[in-house]
Amino acid sequence: MRTHLVLIAAFAILGTVEVAHARKDKRTDKNDPTAILGTYDVRYEEVSSTCTSTSITLTRGTLKVSKKKKQLLVDIERFPDMVGSPRGDKIRAASKIASTSIDGLDGKFSVAGRVDEGLIQLVFLAEYYVDDRPYCAQTWNVTGKKQAAAKKSARYHRGTTPGLAASFDLDALIDRRRALPV
Repeated sequence: MRTHLVLIAAFAILGTVEVAHARKDKRTDKNDPTAILGTYDVRYEEVSSTCTSTSITLTRGTLKVSKKKKQLLVDIERFPDMVGSPRGDKIRAASKIASTSIDGLDGKFSVAGRVDEGLIQLVFLAEYYVDDRPYCAQTWNVTGKKQAAAKKSARYHRGTTPGLAASFDLDALIDRRRALPV
């Protein structure tokens, strides 16, 4: 009876340790800043705009999240790079005020959101300025999927030379050699 109780207690302790280890692994995967890095095919949905005569229209595009030293870089086509710091699966980055493609307007751009299992969800904010004074702002919801990683070239797969196929069976050659008289 006593050995049964000891076994039950040992299994309970092992089960608790295994569950704690699994939770720790899940946390570290979620907080891994490299999990959010990559290129995403995204769709933009305009949420709000205070711009009356000048605005930018976005529908679909590519968004790239990369890391340079300890900083997170978010690159949206036709906009300045936004810089932030990696915080697990969360993204928060902003650009400095710079000139835009709209004549006479400067802009500051920022994103905030998260990446969850290859799906990105962000809020993209464009603030426009005239003579260092706020002029108008636009906001978009950005959603999309991470692009599949590019396949590595199979050029030298398993020691074969490109263009040359293995035209012999190694086992058959060995058998033939053994069959030869000595």
